Amino acid sequence: MPYVKSKILAEKFAWDFVEEKKSKGEKCFELAVINPCFVLGPSLGDSNSLGTSEKFITDFMLGKQAKTSERYIGHCDVRDVALAHVKAAFLPEAAGHRHIIETKWASNREAFEILKKKYSNQGYKLITEFDRIDNPNNKSDTRRMTDVLGVAKTDYEKTIIDMAESLIKAGTIKKD
Repeated sequence: MPYVKSKILAEKFAWDFVEEKKSKGEKCFELAVINPCFVLGPSLGDSNSLGTSEKFITDFMLGKQAKTSERYIGHCDVRDVALAHVKAAFLPEAAGHRHIIETKWASNREAFEILKKKYSNQGYKLITEFDRIDNPNNKSDTRRMTDVLGVAKTDYEKTIIDMAESLIKAGTIKKD
């Protein structure tokens, strides 16, 4: 997967850059890395600039497919990611570490159930069927997020609803 590989290589380059500067005795900034999982939450985009997460919610709400496969992945709220960046920039104990930002390990079906509960009777054509799979249960260790950076996890349902509402307000998601 090229996207994942690019993230790994970019982080490796950053760590190598800092290490090289320090090994030469050169002045260099401290590095703290924020590693968000699948980022959801209020969107600033419009229908002309949908990212993967906006498309994720939009496709559910517009029923782009009658059936989809259930997938499990770590989710996080964009507001938690933003706060983590600010905290990592100013907390000395954040330097030299990776900080995984994950609000919830969940399946796309869980996100759908939240959307269904709120929007099923409001004229949106929601996806109706999922092929079930087993949960691989790959939860991330988020202690650095909560204990070091002091970022409280945003409620998952709030994340999903706030994202859907922002996409509705932007005109990206329209009723049938």
